[in-house]
Amino acid sequence: MNGTPGKRISGPPLLRGQVVLSPTMPTPDYASIRLGDQVFTGEGSDPVGAVRELRSGTHPALIIYIENAGDVAVPVTAIHAVHDGKVVLDPDRLEDPVRKALGHVRDSEMPGW
Repeated sequence: MNGTPGKRISGPPLLRGQVVLSPTMPTPDYASIRLGDQVFTGEGSDPVGAVRELRSGTHPALIIYIENAGDVAVPVTAIHAVHDGKVVLDPDRLEDPVRKALGHVRDSEMPGW
């Protein structure tokens, strides 16, 4: 995996809303993903992070920032849907370290606020 929870991935500066096209993405829906799009683990769920980068090549992936974990790589095969500025992941297709990171997204929130 190119990114692990807590490990920062370096690269060129990214602009919010920048369209990043990748000819290796399997369907046209992926071409509509924009940097800064919110990432969810299901329709109607709370956001868990945001898209930071799209990587093409033999193993295309999204680099997403997950709250309390940092930048992680998610293979495009784990994307369930893309619409309305949202990327919805399929948790069953995520690697264990990413699933574990998703389990701690709200850890820094204070109860009662």
